[in-house]
Amino acid sequence: MSEMSIVVKDKLKSVSALHAVSIFERDHKEIAAEGLTFMGARKDASYLLFVNEGRTWFFSNKNAEVFPMEVLLSDGVLVKIDENLELVSSNRG
Repeated sequence: MSEMSIVVKDKLKSVSALHAVSIFERDHKEIAAEGLTFMGARKDASYLLFVNEGRTWFFSNKNAEVFPMEVLLSDGVLVKIDENLELVSSNRG
């Protein structure tokens, strides 16, 4: 999969959890509170996109909603939206 969007309540707070497991913004730029944020190394051409709850999706009239989910990355990092709808990450590797 080349990209997957993850909806969070607070994008700025959430991406800090990814920094703890060495996942950074695609081009190491400052992360904006609004809009999409591409996380992951450009050379890998595979990204997690982070967006705040309530954002309207491109080509749609639907608003983004947060829900519990887990994504296990190939390097053993687990990115999870828990039952409290908070993002947590851990390195299982």
